[in-house]
Amino acid sequence: MARNALLIDADYGSFELPQDSYTLRQSWMLGHELQAAEFQNYIMEEIYRFYQGQRSCLSQYGLWRVLGDAPSGSTLREFYLDFWSTHCLSPDHIFPNKRSFHDLLIDFEDVREVGLERSWRRLREDLSRASTIT
Repeated sequence: MARNALLIDADYGSFELPQDSYTLRQSWMLGHELQAAEFQNYIMEEIYRFYQGQRSCLSQYGLWRVLGDAPSGSTLREFYLDFWSTHCLSPDHIFPNKRSFHDLLIDFEDVREVGLERSWRRLREDLSRASTIT
């Protein structure tokens, strides 16, 4: 069985899990609704594998869906927040207009916390590098 095939049942065999972010997000949410922790863990492994090595930003739709649907503190939400704050913190990277970026900050407390913490850390690092140059 291929790595991305998921065994459902001996009677039904397996199916290939499509490797796109939408299907993976929706699969994790299904696992959450069914309270299937093992399935959610499997999907998170696939999500990590999907995003491994990617430097591109998350889609605006995908980020809003996760923040709107995934429970606060969930592995999926924490992963998306971490990926966003690492690769996409500038509003120019992910949102076509600055208003939607501001809405994101207004609507989700954890986005504000993670964003401010990462921004502060980057500012300290920049100031530290600047002081060693002079």
